Amino acid sequence: MKTLTIHSKGKGAFLNITGDVEEEVRRSGVTEGAVCVFAKHTTVAVMIADDEEGLKRDLIEVLDRLLPEQALYLHNSPGDENAHAHLRSMIHGCSAMIPIRDGQLDLGRWQRIFFVDFDPKPQQREMTVTVLPAA
Repeated sequence: MKTLTIHSKGKGAFLNITGDVEEEVRRSGVTEGAVCVFAKHTTVAVMIADDEEGLKRDLIEVLDRLLPEQALYLHNSPGDENAHAHLRSMIHGCSAMIPIRDGQLDLGRWQRIFFVDFDPKPQQREMTVTVLPAA
């Protein structure tokens, strides 16, 4: 298991972490199995998507309409106004499981692994990458 430290800009920042996950799979020596990528925060997401700028902006625009930052949420209080970020994380999830085949991530042609931070503030984040051999 490896811990990845991410210095996030927040506000819907997408970070392509595919290379980091590939490196951990290589280091593990596992040729068949799966890798679990888990973010240790409640205002972020781990997702599989195409690395295309328009698509990433579209997602944030859809989420801005669905869960606007300035809406009235019960969770919000002065100094802790990030309910929208928690809700966005809950919709997307904070982990992904990717198969490993022949020592490589078994992703589709355009699929990449992303860490997405919905919190309004920049901050340091941690993720764990756990490589699991096939039984």
